Amino acid sequence: MSIIGSLWSIAWRNPYDPPPSGLEVLARIFVPGHNTRPPEELKAIKYSLGGGYGVTWCAMTEPMRQRSPEVLANMRRKRLSRRMNAKAPLFADFFIEQELARKPEYYAGVTDAYLEAQRQEALDADRQLFEMPLAHPNELIVFGDEPPECKVRAERLRADIERSIAAAHFKRTANAK
Repeated sequence: MSIIGSLWSIAWRNPYDPPPSGLEVLARIFVPGHNTRPPEELKAIKYSLGGGYGVTWCAMTEPMRQRSPEVLANMRRKRLSRRMNAKAPLFADFFIEQELARKPEYYAGVTDAYLEAQRQEALDADRQLFEMPLAHPNELIVFGDEPPECKVRAERLRADIERSIAAAHFKRTANAK
């Protein structure tokens, strides 16, 4: 899969709390090609460091191709052979025959209907996630502003850090005397 572009966002990055306003993404921009730095338009958006939102990057790749049952069967058999030869080289042929007899449909390239439905659901979700940015390359899409609670939280975090630094400095100077 080759990279077709970069999706830059200001998104909720705190895994312990949900976003205060329910807004997962504040802004998003799709930049074609491979970029290692956030675009200036995204940097211009104000958000509080430590408030819970952060800059994220996601490589956007071409959609996965659906493999034919023949190719899938061939891949599965090769993988089985490689696995069995690595684990038990003397008995690999015996174990391969047992496994082929146990799951003939799987090694014929047939995928379980439930797994195929889950795969299709995941592909549809990915397609929906990337449709809007792909339709508007190099265009900043702003979904909302940072909630005030995030700014308060960032200020509180900054004050706690400053107090910790001051306490550590005081302790060092007291020990030096």
